Amino acid sequence: MKKTIVSVVAHVLTLCLTVSATAVFAQQAKATETTLKYTIPADKCVKPTVPEKRATAAQQKQFTADMDSYRSCLADYTGEMRRVAEEHNRAAAAYITAANKVVEEYNAYIKSVSESTEEKKKP
Repeated sequence: MKKTIVSVVAHVLTLCLTVSATAVFAQQAKATETTLKYTIPADKCVKPTVPEKRATAAQQKQFTADMDSYRSCLADYTGEMRRVAEEHNRAAAAYITAANKVVEEYNAYIKSVSESTEEKKKP
């Protein structure tokens, strides 16, 4: 009988945890959908015009210089995008750590409630 009651209490607590977690995550997902909208800027790099087959040496030299500028511009852009992404990754890690801490606290609380309930039922 005692095992049945403990089992029922454990199932109820598990159900409560599942429902609570689902509600919290659903609420967070809804908040995320409305608050986290990113506009990622496009690069402003200018693609050089490819010279024709009969281009002069000066035109070919200019194209080479323009290609170097274009490549450098894209490298700067990708570097900045990676920097911003790393900032977001650090922030995300902090949020995940905070969420995991709350789950651990909740689980410890539920365990203490369960143990307390079992102690009260002992003769």
